[in-house]
Amino acid sequence: MARKTKPKRPPKRVILFIVEGQSDKIALEMPMKTWLEEIDPTLKVEFLVAKTDVTSDWRNNPQNIEKKINTYYFEPFFEMTPGIMRKDIVEVVQICDLDGTFIPDECCRAFDEAHFADDGYIYDPPYVYGKTADEVIARNQRKANNIRHLSGLSSIKVETKTCPYSVFFFSSNIEHYIYDKLNVEESSEKVALARKFANQCDDDPDWFMRRMCRHSQALKGMTHEESWAYIMDGANSVKRHTNFNLCLENLLTRIQGES
Repeated sequence: MARKTKPKRPPKRVILFIVEGQSDKIALEMPMKTWLEEIDPTLKVEFLVAKTDVTSDWRNNPQNIEKKINTYYFEPFFEMTPGIMRKDIVEVVQICDLDGTFIPDECCRAFDEAHFADDGYIYDPPYVYGKTADEVIARNQRKANNIRHLSGLSSIKVETKTCPYSVFFFSSNIEHYIYDKLNVEESSEKVALARKFANQCDDDPDWFMRRMCRHSQALKGMTHEESWAYIMDGANSVKRHTNFNLCLENLLTRIQGES
């Protein structure tokens, strides 16, 4: 009796989006899936979140950060998502909150009466306040070194597979860009704002592209490299900007070119 041939598994094409926090995932995941499904139903989107900011973690540096991204994001993802294999990944996109990373050292300040928090940082452009000015400077240097390395990459190892890679930013963060709220301290408020944005996108299909690509603070008319050069200059990294619009525009151009 002839052995039955096991049916071939249908091919998948998956883009992995790496984000820093749950609120970023809530705000962007469903709008991205809806938008991408309309222009290319064969592409799938998966959002990966870790419990740490991989770019500012003191254990990470340009020599090990690509390996750390595998440890923090890719390995847990494949363990928890057996239906997706390494060969299915066609691209990796990382989205960073810059948090004023590239401001001059003289714009790093210690908490005072008008700018104080029990933990973390207070943003008041062009300044960033922390426990001490030196602590803010050290955080910024560490994060800047890692981001400079990542922004220069065009590919990354997803465990054993090399995939196209690019990194984009919100500065200072997604709440600042979307709602002009710079110092959102409570995670519950961040989640509420993220859900509000996702719901707006669901109610108005054009809202996502309008907000991400046509907003006055989206860095338009620049290449990926030019947008990074701009945001690293002076105090621009604590202003209300993003280059995520370039990610969406590049995806749209590439998909339309393939069709």
